[in-house]
Amino acid sequence: MSDRRQRMMSSHLGVLELIFKHSNVKSVFEYGCGNYSTNFFIKNAESIISVEMNRMAWVDKLKNEIKSDKLNLLFIRGLAAIEYFKSTNKTYDLVFVDGDGRLRLNCVFNSFGKAETIAVHDVNLTWKRARHKGWLNMEVPGDYKVITMNIAYPSTTVYTRNDNLLTELKKENDVVIGGN
Repeated sequence: MSDRRQRMMSSHLGVLELIFKHSNVKSVFEYGCGNYSTNFFIKNAESIISVEMNRMAWVDKLKNEIKSDKLNLLFIRGLAAIEYFKSTNKTYDLVFVDGDGRLRLNCVFNSFGKAETIAVHDVNLTWKRARHKGWLNMEVPGDYKVITMNIAYPSTTVYTRNDNLLTELKKENDVVIGGN
């Protein structure tokens, strides 16, 4: 894998480090398991449900490479992954959205109220692909604040009810693209 591609695929790690540094994240629900995020969560959280939405072969690969009692790694295709999330009747400290690009809007929308913080990787790429599908017009509940950070391209957007986290993220003023 090229250095550029590796940097793009791990660009969310700086934002995740800040989230974990400035908030108490114990439970994580992850849409789209990955080499970088899933391993990061295993090292830093107490429990992780990671749902791959696209390829069973990717789940098989990761199950062979990642061993942890903290991780529940599942393959649930497409919209069924969102239905699974809704059916858990659990709340999470963090929902990380890096799964199927066509469904990220739905993943985020259905996470409101079930997570204190929601982080979305590749958000600027997703905006370009989904501009006409409502992404930029999504109604964010009033108790969530939004900030998009560009520590490394592509950007990561964070929706949070944690005012302290938002304040700390805003201190990273050289990486803030926008937020309220």
